Amino acid sequence: MTTISNIINVTQENFQTGVIDASMTKLILVDFWADWCQPCQSLIPILEKLAGEYANEIVLAKVNSDANQELAAHFQVRSLPTVKFFKKGALVNEFMGVQAESAIREMIEQHIEKNHENETNHTLKNATDLLQSGDDDKALETLQLAHQNKDYNKDCILLMAQIYCHQNEPDKASKILESLNTEDHHSVDAIKMLSRIKISRILAHAPPQTELLKMITPDPENLQLLLWSSAYNLLDDHYETALEILLRILTTDKNFQDNIAKQLMVDTFNLLENQGSLVSSYRRKMASLLY
Repeated sequence: MTTISNIINVTQENFQTGVIDASMTKLILVDFWADWCQPCQSLIPILEKLAGEYANEIVLAKVNSDANQELAAHFQVRSLPTVKFFKKGALVNEFMGVQAESAIREMIEQHIEKNHENETNHTLKNATDLLQSGDDDKALETLQLAHQNKDYNKDCILLMAQIYCHQNEPDKASKILESLNTEDHHSVDAIKMLSRIKISRILAHAPPQTELLKMITPDPENLQLLLWSSAYNLLDDHYETALEILLRILTTDKNFQDNIAKQLMVDTFNLLENQGSLVSSYRRKMASLLY
C-alpha cells in the first residue's frame, strides 16, 4: 500500500470532497480500476510515479469500480482502466486503457501549467531574495530542488548558471544550460550567460577575490592579476571598472594571452547588448589603441 500522501482511495461517500471540492485547487486524476483487471495493474505504477513527481500539483484518486459500481456508471465508465481528469469541479480530460508515461505526463502538463507557473515564480523570487541577502548556497539549493522537481523556467536556469559562475564552477553552469529548450537556448539572455561562463573559466586558477585585492596592492602592474580582477568585476556586473582594467592591460600588452583583453572587452559589449554610452566610449578607446 502506497504511503504517498496525494494518493487516496475514493468511494461514493467521499467523492464530492475528495475529487470535486479538491479539484478547485489541484488537478485530480480519478483512476477507475478493478482487482481482476490486468491492464489496471500495469497502469497503477505509472500513475503512482507521476503522482510522486507532481506531488504539489495533482492528486491521484483511486476508485475500485467493483465496490463503487454506481459511481462508475454515473461517469459512464465502459472499460477499465479509465482515468478522468477533474479541474475546478469539471471533467477536463480522460483516457481509457494503458497509456505511455510520456502521454499521461503531457496531459497533466496541459492542465497544471498555471499552477506550475505560479510555483516556479515563487521559487525564483525566493532564490533571488536569498541571493540578494548574500546566501548564495541556499539560493542554489532552492533552485536545484526546483530543477529536480521540474518546477523551473528559463529564468531559474539562468540564475543557477549565474550562481555557478560566481562560485567558479563554469562546467556546472554550462551543463545546467542544457536544460533550456531550443528556443530559450538561443535567446539573448542565454547567449549573455554563455559569455559569463567564458569569463568564469578565466578564474579557474584565480585566488579568492579578497585575496586577489591584497595581491594587487603591491603589484599593480601584474597583468595576470589585473585579468582576474577584471573577470571578477564582470561577474559582479561592475562593467565600467572591468573595462577600465582591460584597457590598462591592452595599453601595456595588446597581445597578452592571445589578445584576451580585447576578447573580454567585446564580450562585455555583448553583455551590455552593444548599446549605451559605456559601450560607445570604451569601443572608441579600444579602437584607438588597436588601430
